[in-house]
Amino acid sequence: VPASVYCWLQTGGQAAVLTSGILVIGDFCVPSGTIDGAVMPSLAVETDGPMVGHVAGVLADTEYSVIDLTLDS
Repeated sequence: VPASVYCWLQTGGQAAVLTSGILVIGDFCVPSGTIDGAVMPSLAVETDGPMVGHVAGVLADTEYSVIDLTLDS
């Protein structure tokens, strides 16, 4: 990350993450294919990509839901 750009990196624990679609508590989520920085339900697509974590608290589409990140596992 260039020194002139703000960056926050978190790989584990709970974090507020932008939601794309309808998440369900306890389900896993994956990176959104259409919105940078957002997650979407893992059941929405067939993917071999990384699971970001599981949903701990939900808000509406385009809001910030609580995700228990598992990127460091």
